[in-house]
Amino acid sequence: MNGRMMSPVQLVAHRGDPVAHAENTLQAIAHAVAEGLEVVEVDLRLSAEGEPILLHDSTLERLWECSASPAELSVSALAALEPAQHGTCTKDHGFERGVPTLERALDAVGDAVLLLDFPGEADGAEQEIARVSASRIRAIASGEGHHSDERRAAAARAEFTGGVIAMRAVREILPAARLRMTYPLDGVPDSALVQELEPYSWNPHFEMCSPETVSAVRALGLRTTCWTVDDAETARALAVMGVEAVTSNRAGDLLRVLNQNAEVWEA
Repeated sequence: MNGRMMSPVQLVAHRGDPVAHAENTLQAIAHAVAEGLEVVEVDLRLSAEGEPILLHDSTLERLWECSASPAELSVSALAALEPAQHGTCTKDHGFERGVPTLERALDAVGDAVLLLDFPGEADGAEQEIARVSASRIRAIASGEGHHSDERRAAAARAEFTGGVIAMRAVREILPAARLRMTYPLDGVPDSALVQELEPYSWNPHFEMCSPETVSAVRALGLRTTCWTVDDAETARALAVMGVEAVTSNRAGDLLRVLNQNAEVWEA
């Protein structure tokens, strides 16, 4: 049979390629896409202007050696920051350095899917981050404003993941959005929550995945996707359970290893 070998599980690039480049940067996204990843996960927060920007932490200290929160800095100030020694963030792949906006991330992702994640915060801040980000995605995908065809297409492909608060905000703004529901953290979501949010997958930490939990969520009509796995042996074991996608810090490496031994063929 003619075809090409496929990994037995979809690999999702965690914050782009956080090993080769600083995480959640345009370079990290572009590098992951160049490695052949079909889905790139990024984290979102808001700048001082309320612009969605790529950052996981509540402050810029770990990655950018700045004690401020992103909400204290403008987009231009964020773009001018120099990264700490966590990978590199040079002006390669044709992209500028610094903390990027969501719009520039859409430009960097090419034909891949940008998976937007929202931080779980004690004060519920993820609701506003999700609301603003989903509104921006909706506006770009629907043709509002001056955007390239490529950016509009990337916005239309975007998916979302996170907790219940964030997913409710996204669903309200984008009724047809594709959601990977990360929470609750202590088990399989109940049927009422699944009916309310209509996610297409349950997206827990990989240690919550077992034949029993995967079967239980399948009975709810959901796929199982999970995070964060950096070794091929664990990824293979999850695939055997029926897990369909795994988020990884070394997604490119895992893709190459799993492809070498894949027994699943695409016609």
